[in-house]
Amino acid sequence: MLNALSMLLIVVLLSGCGNAQAVYGPRACVVEAIKEAEAKAPEVEVTVVPEVVEEPTRDPEGETLELAPLPPKVPPPPVSVELLDHVMHLPLGPEKQADVPENLLGAIKIGYDRLSSMRLARKRCGGPGKDWKRCFGDYLIAAADAQGNVTVFSLYQEEKASHGFKVTCERKGGCEGGVNPSFYVESPPGWTVVAIRTAVRAKDGQTLGAVYIPYSFRLDTPELRMAGLNHLAKVALAADTDLRKRKTGSDFFPGKLVTDIGTPDHLITLALTEQMLHDRKFVNGSDATRLAMLNRTLTIIGANLDRSFWYARSRVGAAGIGQIMPATYRRLSERYDGAGLPSDREFGRLDHVQAFKAMSIHADSELWPLSDKYLQRIVDHPDEGRIFLAGGYNANAQRVYNAIKACKDDWRKSTCKELPSETRRYLIKYEWIYRVLFDPDFRQRVSQSASTRRASS
Repeated sequence: MLNALSMLLIVVLLSGCGNAQAVYGPRACVVEAIKEAEAKAPEVEVTVVPEVVEEPTRDPEGETLELAPLPPKVPPPPVSVELLDHVMHLPLGPEKQADVPENLLGAIKIGYDRLSSMRLARKRCGGPGKDWKRCFGDYLIAAADAQGNVTVFSLYQEEKASHGFKVTCERKGGCEGGVNPSFYVESPPGWTVVAIRTAVRAKDGQTLGAVYIPYSFRLDTPELRMAGLNHLAKVALAADTDLRKRKTGSDFFPGKLVTDIGTPDHLITLALTEQMLHDRKFVNGSDATRLAMLNRTLTIIGANLDRSFWYARSRVGAAGIGQIMPATYRRLSERYDGAGLPSDREFGRLDHVQAFKAMSIHADSELWPLSDKYLQRIVDHPDEGRIFLAGGYNANAQRVYNAIKACKDDWRKSTCKELPSETRRYLIKYEWIYRVLFDPDFRQRVSQSASTRRASS
């Protein structure tokens, strides 16, 4: 991650897609997803070696007067990125605040590097657990002033702060542990939280030290949102290229590859849909509410890059940026053994390129319930195909197909009881996000609607 963050000091627009388009040609935008909820899936075999957490060699409060020089400024980011035969547009959002460091990515890298070399002091942790579990909810915080000077201070639950920083929470209930607390430096003014270090629970019950860049409204800038969009494009294209080099073929369309089914534009939208903060609030919210949630996710990805959503795990065991189930991943790696998915199911679901590869090949694997007639239909109508397979990402293809057969054109309406209500909401999220990213006219209408609502509130 450190190398990736360093590379992002110069933000560049992905290029060369003209040649790629000539090579790939028109694509059947028929995409599905991964995520059959196999509640009785076997436990994941974690091979990641737990980090050894040590006592700090110095008091973090001793860091508060150190000033770190920033790397050179980056140029203004572009507002779109080419993605094979699509152009992905940056959603409109807030501009950078005047007292946020001009080179925000540089400040984030400094904060991340500094916290990576430090440790929590277990004896100062105030949680109810034993050993290092006491440190759940305790933090080391790296913050930057308006000039980009980075300092480190601690936030222990049972200690009265002596460092002079007053830290509050942006969102109710948003600072009760984990790697993404919405910390806000209330005083002194003009400071931005650029990284945190805390203790997290690993899948095997171990306690690990984690450095992460949590979301805050001060980080929600065009620079970081564009970094997130560029990262998603880079990952999606890397997964697509690898599967094409391996000639991973479709099981249901002779002569086609799995990448002709699980296309980059669709997979990026699925990943973003999975990582929206609230389900019902998104569906019932205004364009301004939806845009804020989308920009929040892009900001987190732009700040954390390949470590974004590394610690995201659902109650049933779905993990990573694509929220992939362990048994699903195992089945895919066995069935498509030429795709090169790692045997380590934990790493394969957390690593972004491998997760996108798994999502792409699962799109092909889930075509099995469709009739030949409907297979041809979703090839001829790629937008309809994307919606069908997005529903399958949430429910599974069989349930969606049953809803289509039972309710025909009304299968997405609330009157169609064959489709789960959660999946109906999921499709609303997916379709809105896709159109904001890939439909410039819709993006502009959403931006105008959001601006009007903010002006009237």
